[in-house]
Amino acid sequence: MPALVIGATLGVFALGILAVTLHLRREIREDIAKREGEILHSVAMMLQAEEDRTLLDEPSVQLNVLLKTSRLKGVVAARLFDAQGRFVSAFPAYVSDGALAARDLAGLQQLQTIARPREFASHVGLSEQPGAEKVPFDLYEIIVPLHAQGDRKLLGIAQFILDGRGLATELRGIDRSLANQAVSVFLIGGAVMVIALRWAFGRLQRAQAQLARRSRSLLEANRELALASKTSAVGALAAHLLHELKSQLFGIQALLAGRRTSEADKAEPAWRTAADSAQRMQALIAQLLGVIRNEQGAANSYEVSLNELADLVTTQVMPLARACDVSFTAEVKSPGTVSSRAANLVGIILGHLAQNAIQATPRKKAVRLTLLGEPHGVRCEVRDEGRGFSEELRPLLFKPCLSTKEGGSGLGLALCKQLAGHLDAELELEQSTANGCVFSLTLPENLAGDVSAESDLPQSSDTESFAKPG
Repeated sequence: MPALVIGATLGVFALGILAVTLHLRREIREDIAKREGEILHSVAMMLQAEEDRTLLDEPSVQLNVLLKTSRLKGVVAARLFDAQGRFVSAFPAYVSDGALAARDLAGLQQLQTIARPREFASHVGLSEQPGAEKVPFDLYEIIVPLHAQGDRKLLGIAQFILDGRGLATELRGIDRSLANQAVSVFLIGGAVMVIALRWAFGRLQRAQAQLARRSRSLLEANRELALASKTSAVGALAAHLLHELKSQLFGIQALLAGRRTSEADKAEPAWRTAADSAQRMQALIAQLLGVIRNEQGAANSYEVSLNELADLVTTQVMPLARACDVSFTAEVKSPGTVSSRAANLVGIILGHLAQNAIQATPRKKAVRLTLLGEPHGVRCEVRDEGRGFSEELRPLLFKPCLSTKEGGSGLGLALCKQLAGHLDAELELEQSTANGCVFSLTLPENLAGDVSAESDLPQSSDTESFAKPG
């Protein structure tokens, strides 16, 4: 579209310059012809002044003036007409009779000189007589009114045919000058117009691009508002359900606490498993309620450092590590922060992965949590020293299924995968061998801030490394 508009503009500009050039050329030709006519008129008036004033209306006297005037350089033929425009005589003899147009006669009666170019000699009758040679060049026709000096009465009319070669040479030079000037004006004006139009189209395209970006931002904002509205409703319902579930769990815990008064009941594995499960569910509900409160209060969000995130996970899993006699270490290799909303969900994911790793690791072995910066986000690794997963179980890890772990529900990794998808993060089993597994959680760049992947020195995270002495 810009190229078409610029081309059309240049075409109109070129047509305008051509029209102006042709108009100037026509006016210049007319001015040159008028100049020659004024010269002949002046000469004819001077020659008439030499004649007897009382005999100027005689055809013989007028013919004498015509013959004297025709001696001027460039005059090739002449005719004499009376005041009414009737043909009287011609010079040379082979020049045919002629007649004046009515519009020319009206102007001559007002003592106006007529001068115009004539393209062919046959128009003025120079080649109509037998034996007359054709004139191979352009001619000019000049018609002069004959009258006495100081008198407005028309006495006769003299028509002169002039050789136009000299005028043609002059006009060709003028035409070249006009053509050069027209080309110069077109090039300079066209360049200015092209630059101005390109600048204008550039601004227009930038404005359109900015408008498109703002439109996309508005659409994205509308989608986010709609999602926020839905999330708020779902969050309110989830919070209500979790509060109800929390109340029921308190009742179950109270029942279990009453049953523990008996030493025999305490020794039953089923009651111990129920008590531990109730406690874990209570902790998980508390975490989910915290996430919901943080989602609903997004306006008060803040940044959480990776060191604080490591401390959060360490606090969650350290009691389990002591109970299982497993060494747990949290290490932060790069400084950085994540939003409080993301930190809550990441803490849940990493806490569950770390708990699974501790439960899968034999006594006296180690589990390590590593947080490090990468060019496009933050990478979290949970590494254990367990026996790994069999080939049959790997495709089912992140799907709800029956758990092979005592007291497990088979939903933990599936929920972690769902939470990672909510953050646009990637959770995957990176390595599984007989010597242990490595789960990795990669956070996108928009959730991480001030990450420096180049720092390869471990940062102090105030985390705790525990190994129960044997």
